[in-house]
Amino acid sequence: MKRGGFLSWLRGKEPPQDSVKAQSAEAENVQENPRPETVPAHVEPVRPPAKLRLPSGHALMRLWTLRSEAVGSIPAIRLSLDLPDAEEPAIQTRDLDRELLRLKQQLDTGALERLEMVLPGGEEEHMADADASVLVFVPQDQLSAWVMVYPPSGNGRELNREMFSAALRAENISEGVDEALLNDLPNQRDCYFNLRMVARGIKPVDGKDGYVEELFPRKTEREYTINDHNQVDYTALNLVRNVDKGDVICRITPPTEGHPGKTVRGEPIPAKSGKKADIPKGRNTALSEDGLSLIATMSGHVQFTGRYFEIRTVLEISGDVDFSTGNLNHLGDIHIHGDVRSGFTVRAMGNVTVDGVVEDTSVEASGDLIVRGGVQGNGKAVLRSHQNIYAQYLESCSVYAKGELHSDCVISCDVYCDGLVEVTTGRGSIIGGHILAGGPVRAGSVGARSEIRTEITLGGHPCEDVERDEVLRELQSMERDWENTERQPDSPAKQKRMADLRLKTAISRMKLEKFKKSLEQDDEANEAEDADMRLIAGTVYPGTILSIHGQNLLVRDEVRSCIATLRDGEIKFI
Repeated sequence: MKRGGFLSWLRGKEPPQDSVKAQSAEAENVQENPRPETVPAHVEPVRPPAKLRLPSGHALMRLWTLRSEAVGSIPAIRLSLDLPDAEEPAIQTRDLDRELLRLKQQLDTGALERLEMVLPGGEEEHMADADASVLVFVPQDQLSAWVMVYPPSGNGRELNREMFSAALRAENISEGVDEALLNDLPNQRDCYFNLRMVARGIKPVDGKDGYVEELFPRKTEREYTINDHNQVDYTALNLVRNVDKGDVICRITPPTEGHPGKTVRGEPIPAKSGKKADIPKGRNTALSEDGLSLIATMSGHVQFTGRYFEIRTVLEISGDVDFSTGNLNHLGDIHIHGDVRSGFTVRAMGNVTVDGVVEDTSVEASGDLIVRGGVQGNGKAVLRSHQNIYAQYLESCSVYAKGELHSDCVISCDVYCDGLVEVTTGRGSIIGGHILAGGPVRAGSVGARSEIRTEITLGGHPCEDVERDEVLRELQSMERDWENTERQPDSPAKQKRMADLRLKTAISRMKLEKFKKSLEQDDEANEAEDADMRLIAGTVYPGTILSIHGQNLLVRDEVRSCIATLRDGEIKFI
């Protein structure tokens, strides 16, 4: 075949039929056909094959054939970008397809040029003298360098060490060169047509982000201990987590610096350093001198606020709240070891714990409110909590809880609770009064055999509704004061009064806007809440009035082991 015939075929023209058959037979002998591995059906292939497959008519196939005809049997072509027994592949899996395509494109051009050099006159001419030649392939990340050697033709020189050096210098390969491999490769039988990695760069190692190990849980898990009489031990809720000054709250692991890498061409590859951890540092906490710990700067109660840990002071009252203490108003937690006597108020920005009894007075907590002895309100006591209320019993009092309410007995109380009301331990009775709950109500019994009027209203956010109504009343009162003050003659006292009213009015309007947004969110969640509007009771006595989302039911007969819910617009017991 003349030069135009064979080389035109390689460039894509139709080859003679006998040439096609010959090349197909050669391809079957040359290309290694790996045996299919037996992989369990449940195992996903982690990495696709890294071996390059060439078509039977490729110029490299013809070069292999010419070499085989000249020297006899030679090893098959092997073009793989994987390393045998390597812990980490040289080419990342995500880049493998791209690099195999780049390798093929380089071989398409290089092998064709080499074939034209070896057979300058076409197939019918003798092979020209040509020394062995080294092809260098460098992936885009430049973290490795690979070589494949074309064999000599005619009287050309066989592969030697200097050929490698010259080829690597031409590509500026200087870092991580495997000198031992290059020195040994010319003596190996499979030195030709075999792709090998001869240099490896240094991969950059990014630093690790810092992190915080929290030694206290963010949320306190409340566990109820029930005694032999089926009563909750309200002294063992363990809601207060005391720490001493200097105690460690969190351990901090700092970030590490990244280690830069280097390409096989000696160019540096920057690495990212780790990020500092967000330290949950709140009031009365500080970093240790070495910066590896968050410590308490005072003794108190540790609490997570939603963004950070803080230490709240615990005000300890060894006896009763009475004339010896006066009213209490504290920014932290309050622990009262005695009773709260009639006429004295208690307010705290944290939790309030009363070991004794609360009489007809007012107790308010921004956190949890715990009354271990119970409440004897005489119709005047008011309990408020922005979280949960726990009391052994509640009698003749008003209760406002934005979270949940748990008690052994509730008698003649007005309860406004946005969450669950649970009265199942101890006596487990709700007798008289009015319970308004945003969540389900669970009780051992509701009402009494005497058919005392006991109202249960389910749905909405009762505690929030009461607060909104109070703000509206305050706002109306301030508007009346504003009108009265405006009619007064100008004076410094009038200006001060007007300024105070302006500030209070602005605060009240902000509260109303907050309530409005909360109401809009509640409307979106109503469907999910409806499914939870249930009364679950062991016994419901006549005289009980049940309301669910505006639907009312007067219980006329005793019902046992029941669940009352809203079905098809009616309240039904199931």
